[in-house]
Amino acid sequence: MFQPRKIVGQICEEHLVLREIEAAIKRHDGDNIDPVVVWWSGKHWYCVDGHHRIEAFQRHNRKIQAKATKKTKGKQKRSAKTLLVPVVIFRGTLSDALSVATEENGKARLSMRKVDRVNWAWRQQTLHLGGIFEGPWNKTKRSHSLHVARRTLSEMHSAYHQDYHQ
Repeated sequence: MFQPRKIVGQICEEHLVLREIEAAIKRHDGDNIDPVVVWWSGKHWYCVDGHHRIEAFQRHNRKIQAKATKKTKGKQKRSAKTLLVPVVIFRGTLSDALSVATEENGKARLSMRKVDRVNWAWRQQTLHLGGIFEGPWNKTKRSHSLHVARRTLSEMHSAYHQDYHQ
């Protein structure tokens, strides 16, 4: 009801979007994901905005459970930590909810590809290590804001120091 996009003909694009969202969920345990917007009709909850985020969380959680089951084969089954989908409740009429869905899904957005995020992170970290940026470099905060893994930032740090200390 609230998904205005026509999925047919966009399967490849949808697959890439889901893969990117899953990677973002995995990178920071879902902390850097925008909340899904839901609306109560009086009988049922409906997703107004965030259909792909819900699917990505479900895929991520299924993979986590499958790994936990595989590791505990023949032993007592443990369940792994699954992540909850962050949610914001929209309060308003059906018409208002449809307007929000249209606004959010109608935005022309160009997402940063993984290579763009990594290159941007490299540029910022190089500027910091070169003394251009002031203040401390908090790897956790930078990882969240740059949307790259902490390990990637550590590897960049090591590479920078290897190149300049040889």
